[in-house]
Amino acid sequence: MYNKPLIFHFLGVKMRSALLMVPLLFVFVLAACQEEVPTEKASLQSVEIKDVMKFDENSAETGDPEVFLSTPYQTATDDEGRIYIQDVPLGKFFVFNEAGEYQDVFGGRGRGPGEFENIREIAMLDNSRFLVYDYMSRRATVFNKELDVEKILDMEYNNSVSDISDFTEGELLLSNFREGHLLQVYSLEEEQITDQIIPIKEVLSKEDESEERFLETTGGYVIKITEKLIAFTPEYYSGQMYLYEKSDDQWSQASIIKGYEDVQKPFSIHETMNEPHERAMLISINPNGGYLGYEYHSYSQGLYKLEGNRFAHISFRDADPEKTELRFIYEIFDAETGQLEKAAEIDSLRADYPPETIPVHVDEKGFLYVADITGSVRKIEVLW
Repeated sequence: MYNKPLIFHFLGVKMRSALLMVPLLFVFVLAACQEEVPTEKASLQSVEIKDVMKFDENSAETGDPEVFLSTPYQTATDDEGRIYIQDVPLGKFFVFNEAGEYQDVFGGRGRGPGEFENIREIAMLDNSRFLVYDYMSRRATVFNKELDVEKILDMEYNNSVSDISDFTEGELLLSNFREGHLLQVYSLEEEQITDQIIPIKEVLSKEDESEERFLETTGGYVIKITEKLIAFTPEYYSGQMYLYEKSDDQWSQASIIKGYEDVQKPFSIHETMNEPHERAMLISINPNGGYLGYEYHSYSQGLYKLEGNRFAHISFRDADPEKTELRFIYEIFDAETGQLEKAAEIDSLRADYPPETIPVHVDEKGFLYVADITGSVRKIEVLW
């Protein structure tokens, strides 16, 4: 099974979930046999936004010829307010302070220490340390706050890691299929996987015989609520998220979190003979001949920690069957109760298909960072 680049296949760039042939999405259809978090349906608001800051080649008035954002993408913020923005062709990250002033640059294309071939993700750790995952090199590099390389971690797994999240001190959560499980706990000290969460057999809907093979090559997003409680959503989004709890050293599903609406048909499977379906985001060989193409009608862009023990979820949804537009949905949940606090559709961030503007990050204050493939990243305030 292999992946067709989701959105920027003409540039070799995808939405937040991946860059260049990175496994994109996973089907997570689960019978509602676990307890659902009781909730009153939050109505979907239509809200305005305000541009707070814009990052492009003109943001760094230093005269340094290296400071140039041609195709910005991965974006992250640390606990000191610094903003890290990746430029895809250069394989570099430009660093700005909270006020938007240029501070530094690191990285570059290559296989040496501190260099990257194909950046998949940047994940913030403790004490302003951070990790950059290189899909092509199958490794992750840990940097300190001075941008020096601390260590390089081997990530040579059968399938790529589709999401990395800080967990407990010295541990990471990896969205990666391994030994029948969809999530892995990774020890930075031992440099190996030490625990596994979500057996794949628990989540199969058995609606299609190819589903298990499909699930094994795809991923989702995970966020820590406490050291013994995590929230998980597949990149394929059915309007539900799943809480997993650790008790007596065993992980099990605790409840289901409901978004503002259930998505009745979040994906379609197309069988074609001569070439893959034009809207297929993930493609596999059909055992009966030809191709299986998985088209997604609702897909997550990630989970993000917010101030006040809350977290945000961003998703795109088809606006119509012809996919002429994608709706932009922003949901905020109470991390303690699992209740949906509020949800908004931001009309001004609707996108054509494939989109040229992609949500790539939400910081702890709830500001959105939206990348434009024409060469900028906008920091946006949502006016609830």
